[in-house]
Amino acid sequence: MASLLTKKLGMPIATTDIDVAHRLGKFAKNKSRPVIVKFLRRQTKIEIMKKAKMLKGSRLFINEDLTKLNAEVLRLRLKEPDLIERAWSFEGKLFVRSRAAIDERLCRL
Repeated sequence: MASLLTKKLGMPIATTDIDVAHRLGKFAKNKSRPVIVKFLRRQTKIEIMKKAKMLKGSRLFINEDLTKLNAEVLRLRLKEPDLIERAWSFEGKLFVRSRAAIDERLCRL
């Protein structure tokens, strides 16, 4: 896992930076399973999440492990392109930037 992240993100990540990593779900042919990775330092996770945008267009995705409720709220917000300019999560908190906002303030959900 560390070597894959190092290669794809271009930042040095050692196996000692990872506390635990495991796959979710049962094995199925022709279907890749998500991997949950817990880092020893929160700063490592933050740096990786910031660089995750570099993976756009590839088959590799990096997302936060949100609660079911937060994941559903975020999914619903992303389905409102006329109202919501952007929606994202950071440190388990949800944020949106409204298209109707007069100023550039963010709204935390």
